[in-house]
Amino acid sequence: MKLRPLSFLAILVVFGSVAKSEDADPKSSDPSGEALGPFGAPGSEARFRALIADALRNPPADEPGAMALPSDFPQFIRRGSSLANMSADEPQVVLLWVANSELLKKAGACSASSVRAEFSRRMNQEKESPALRLIYAEIASGAGSEEAALEILASMKSTSYETVRNTHAVLAGLLWTHRDASPAWVVELAMAAVADDRPFTDKDTSGWSRNIEFSVAYLAAEHSGLLNALGQSKCQQAVPLLIERVKKTDASRKYVMALADLGDKRAIPVLVEHLSRLIKDLDEPFDRRDRLIWALARLGATEVVPLLIDHLEYPKSIEALELLGDARALAPIKKLIEDKGVVIRDGKPIAKYDEQERLGRAMIAAAMLEPGDRVPRLCSLLQDSTLDEFQHSHVVWCLRDTADGRAVPFLMRDIRADKDGSRLFWCVSALSAFRCKEAVDGLIECLEMDFDGMKTDKVIRGPETFRAQAVEGLKTLTGQQLPADARQWKTWWSENREKFRFEEKPR
Repeated sequence: MKLRPLSFLAILVVFGSVAKSEDADPKSSDPSGEALGPFGAPGSEARFRALIADALRNPPADEPGAMALPSDFPQFIRRGSSLANMSADEPQVVLLWVANSELLKKAGACSASSVRAEFSRRMNQEKESPALRLIYAEIASGAGSEEAALEILASMKSTSYETVRNTHAVLAGLLWTHRDASPAWVVELAMAAVADDRPFTDKDTSGWSRNIEFSVAYLAAEHSGLLNALGQSKCQQAVPLLIERVKKTDASRKYVMALADLGDKRAIPVLVEHLSRLIKDLDEPFDRRDRLIWALARLGATEVVPLLIDHLEYPKSIEALELLGDARALAPIKKLIEDKGVVIRDGKPIAKYDEQERLGRAMIAAAMLEPGDRVPRLCSLLQDSTLDEFQHSHVVWCLRDTADGRAVPFLMRDIRADKDGSRLFWCVSALSAFRCKEAVDGLIECLEMDFDGMKTDKVIRGPETFRAQAVEGLKTLTGQQLPADARQWKTWWSENREKFRFEEKPR
């Protein structure tokens, strides 16, 4: 059966904290609100109960050969832990999940019926820790327990801040676990949370902006990862609700990006309407405007091209025009390059602080939009000092997407000469996309390089990060499972290079 993958934590966490362990379950009151979910009408809870009963009336059958959960399966650790890249203020459910990740993996390999029975029992017996009880409910409901799903439903009545956070984390976990075919009851409960405007009854909001309506819906959208999970799970039935939330919140960024993730063109008119208003104001917070621009580009909204052309003062407009790939953008972008990124409005240059970024973005966009062979144009940009490290990485990724082996010598030139750890890392990462022997040569060479002294960050922890990336690339290209030892790879490659044939790339 499926259990929440470890990568789910990367969606919920805020990077930057130090790993630690802490009590996961401080006692707190748990007041209940009067209405459940977004609809708030009498009978809404009964509707959810009926939906759950219908969905879980016939629990899933065990997979052939799945073993039963052992009768002596260990008890869960009751003290939560965090990972090195996690915030110090994660929901208790997440901290407990980290602490019990190994047990969850083992349970995930067992039959659904045995998991359903055991974790329903544990859920009912758990009286001390509301968060642990919710985790048991998540596991059991994911295995088909109606009783456990009703436990999650019951927790949604609460307007206690901690209970809401934990409930949202559980719903997000279920969405991620079953993202290829999210159960209808999980989607409906997630939508209920996203539209639940009840305020918290026990949260001090004195330190928050007065412009924020600190509600269950706000937490679902901005902080719990639930809205992100809803979008990534491609739950198309959420589109009308999210369109309404965009209208109600004046295009709040997370609703906009969830619509982009869903990829449903029904969202285009409302996003265009908001962008048409916001794009005219240079003082508008860039984050909200840029997310609208990028969402429309991801949705393939070519109707927004004239508006973006009229507002090339925003670097995100240029990036979006590149993604849209509309030929109408090429001439104005070339003109922007000729003008060195300067945009004149009412006879005066505007947003001068963005001129360099505009120029770099325009050069990349022109290389992508110009008819004909773009690979030589992109390769020439790798050595252009006009581009900053992020733009350089974007060029690398554009080349990676071509999978054209002509790019490999240019990437290797950068790897040998570049001292910027971030730029170098993305070059090494990209090599695995090129199914040619020269890419294997290059990755083996990377194993022999001295990466000491390279700039580190949250991704690049030290020299071993580059070698680990090179080994992963070699495994991807060759199918061999050798360690990060240059001599072993060189020996194997010298014996096999001439006769080696790349397997046909999966469609």
